Amino acid sequence: MAAIGAIDCALWDIKGKESGQPVYSLLGGPTRERIRLYVHLIGETPEQLAEDALRRIAEGYTAVRFYPLGQFNGGEFGSASYTRIARIGEERVRAVREAVGPDIDIMIDVVNRLTPPEAMLLANACAQYNLFFFEDPIEPDNMEAQAEFARRAPMPIATGERLQTIYQFSDLLSRNGAAFIRPDISLAGGISGIKKIAALAEAHYVGVVPHNPMGAVATAACAHLDAALHNVPIQEYPGDEREGPKLDLVPEPLEFDNGYLVLRDTPGLGIELNDEALKHYPPVSRDRSPVINRDGSLRDY
Repeated sequence: MAAIGAIDCALWDIKGKESGQPVYSLLGGPTRERIRLYVHLIGETPEQLAEDALRRIAEGYTAVRFYPLGQFNGGEFGSASYTRIARIGEERVRAVREAVGPDIDIMIDVVNRLTPPEAMLLANACAQYNLFFFEDPIEPDNMEAQAEFARRAPMPIATGERLQTIYQFSDLLSRNGAAFIRPDISLAGGISGIKKIAALAEAHYVGVVPHNPMGAVATAACAHLDAALHNVPIQEYPGDEREGPKLDLVPEPLEFDNGYLVLRDTPGLGIELNDEALKHYPPVSRDRSPVINRDGSLRDY
């Protein structure tokens, strides 16, 4: 599905440029003029997260997301007790909420690392802070467990970045397993795949928030998809094309304006690749370190 997704996005870009139309016009036309974004916060302590949140709000963002249990593995989380997991998360959520005030949307993500009881304890601890959504609280494989957690949780649940087919999303949606789904344009069949998934989600009153920790190419593809879909409330935005590595890959990424991406009427995806720059960034494989519990056992995630 990842290979199909890459080819699919490329074909939409080719068709748009051949016909002289932006991809969102080929998908039926825009439903909005700009794309609302949320950005990732960086920091390990409550104070660091709060400080970064204020920086991002000053840049114009109206929504932020972060890991309330720290980064993916190791650190304090690996040795935390059942009750301390909830306290670690609550401290960070409280710090960010107090920093940004009541009108900024906050999302959290624990990257599927918690058991249902742990995740529910954290959800209840954070309920008072009015989260936009709690992302990937538990492992994604059991749709019945997902649905049960979503039914009992005191805030909207988001999941789906590891799902790859319309059939998997259909199983999740038919069980009311999420308020927001997170298909990845690089894993779920590209623009065509997510367009089908979004239609199923719309019939269930479920929002689509495409997963996008990528760069300028994936962001552009997401933006055209977002523009043509009714049920996209917000888009994940890594911001790398403005301030991160590999800035020379896409000389003119989509315009960022006060927490939104501005749609272009240029053909295709509206971007061009710097072929010379591509040579400087060969693929690099990376293995995630495991999460080890304090008794020495391995935690799946």
